[in-house]
Amino acid sequence: MERYQKKRMAKVMVVVLSCMMGFLFGLGNGLVARAQEMSFPFTPESNFICDANGIITAYNGNKEVDEVIVIPQTIRSVSVRGLGDNVFAGCEKLHTVILPETVTSIGSYAFNGCKGLSTMAVYNSEELNDSNGVTFEEYRSGIITLPANLNALGEGAFLTCKSIGRFAVAKSNGMFKAADVSGAESEGDYNEGEMLLSKNGGILYRFAAGFHYTGQGLYPLPEGLTVIGNYALEAVGLNGGFTIPSTVTTIGSYAFHECGNLNTVTFTEPSVVSVFGDYAFAKNSNLNITLPASVTTLGIYTFAYCSNIQIDISKTQIAKLPEYVFYECDNLHTLTTPVTLKSIEAYAFYGCNNFNNIYFLGETLDKIGTGAFQTCNNLHEIVIPSGVTSIENDTFDGCQNLNKIILPDTVTTIGDNAFKDCQNIHEMVIPPSVKYISNSSFTGANQGNIDTSRNEYSQKFIKGKLPLKGETFIVGDLKYKVIKSSEKNGTVSVCGVNSKKLKSAVIGATVIYKGYTFKVTEIAANAFKKCTKMTKITVGNNVTKIGKNAFNSAKKLKQLTIKSTKLKSVGKNALKGISKKAVVKVPKKKYKKYKKLFKSSTGFKKTMKIKK
Repeated sequence: MERYQKKRMAKVMVVVLSCMMGFLFGLGNGLVARAQEMSFPFTPESNFICDANGIITAYNGNKEVDEVIVIPQTIRSVSVRGLGDNVFAGCEKLHTVILPETVTSIGSYAFNGCKGLSTMAVYNSEELNDSNGVTFEEYRSGIITLPANLNALGEGAFLTCKSIGRFAVAKSNGMFKAADVSGAESEGDYNEGEMLLSKNGGILYRFAAGFHYTGQGLYPLPEGLTVIGNYALEAVGLNGGFTIPSTVTTIGSYAFHECGNLNTVTFTEPSVVSVFGDYAFAKNSNLNITLPASVTTLGIYTFAYCSNIQIDISKTQIAKLPEYVFYECDNLHTLTTPVTLKSIEAYAFYGCNNFNNIYFLGETLDKIGTGAFQTCNNLHEIVIPSGVTSIENDTFDGCQNLNKIILPDTVTTIGDNAFKDCQNIHEMVIPPSVKYISNSSFTGANQGNIDTSRNEYSQKFIKGKLPLKGETFIVGDLKYKVIKSSEKNGTVSVCGVNSKKLKSAVIGATVIYKGYTFKVTEIAANAFKKCTKMTKITVGNNVTKIGKNAFNSAKKLKQLTIKSTKLKSVGKNALKGISKKAVVKVPKKKYKKYKKLFKSSTGFKKTMKIKK
């Protein structure tokens, strides 16, 4: 018994040393596969949970230290048929797995996180030995060999397996094949290469992440490829980049995720690629990519976390930039959108700290989502196309250097924190179409240069520079002039109209401009002079003075309603030339006093009437 244990221990040491040597040699280009006789003891059955169908659903060994796992042909009298989802996930030190030939399926994420995995070997019944293990006459380390009858490989089965340098697939396998850089067929019963493909070569399932390309220029993926599968090139660290064949239609989720210094991706024309999956190119440095005109769909986070990215999407047919598509692309500087773009979804450009400008080629855009440009600290200018109806919550929050914002007349809503902390706004006009502004829309923003003159409603929420004495401004149909400049007790006069074609006017008790409320205390001289279309005017509660010629020659003016009880003077010729049958309505309690104010010198005629 003691002799057997020593013999078994010696075999284990040989296995470990051999696998370690295979791992070290296997990372080079071409991957040295050392053929030699090797024996392996089975991993205890107690380390596996196997269901009635022969699928191993869990591994109870020590995932933190186990380096070699040899799966018995049967576990508790059940023939092993497959590896379940996540079964060996997290075995970071695992470098060698030995499988029985009875395995026909490997589940999704089966080896996820097995960063050191470099060797997979398959044994048959003839290679079982009498020492409760298997013996290979020609064992080769450093190659992932798939069982000959494997017919199902789950998504991400070899996710984050960064040490895989080569695959081997039996030529008799009906589902898969391996191919190398040259594309040449391998000798013998197995095809070998750095790419694991579908049998017809149309789907790339996995590219060996540990493969080192020593050729010149971009690595050419094989012609005839139509789908680059999910996780296919995840963590592949080839310097230079890739050329995508003209036959590819789909690039799957995480396909080129975290490839490190992935410099250039080119597309052989005429390209037919149309779909990019979620995270397809996320976490790559110095990526330079021009999307073909055939592209219609991007997934969420497609280019997220790509520092120093240079990208052109202008020729595509993309209708939507999805959520987080350029999330935290620190050095994305500019982007020109395609004419087909209809929506920018939530947080699409969030955290693009050095994003300067976005240019819209078309006029189909109708939505900019929540936080779409949030914390784009160096965004300088944006011209939002006509058709956009809402500036959503947080859209430009934290855009500290946003200088110029052009809003179209289609915008009706400006949401919570939409322009929060935009400290350098120099040019912005609130269009008359805006009907809703949140109390926090412009919190911490420079509001002094925002023009609210076209939208009286917006002046309740946007506070600009306090107008100085003598300054004039327009709100609605009327022009005003500051009499007293004060944040709380300012007064103005009505000094004119925005158009001589105005037919009626209501002078309110107050007017709001740039966020400040002013009492309207006067109607200045000549304010409505020659307003020949004017038929009626209402004078607000705070007016104390009507200046000379105020309504002179407003020949159709028939109704003048004075609500103020503070009126003290009416200037010379104020009513001269208005309708001879004009009626002046005054407050009941001021009837007698106001009759004395409207003297003949004011232009008041006997044909006119003063009514209570």
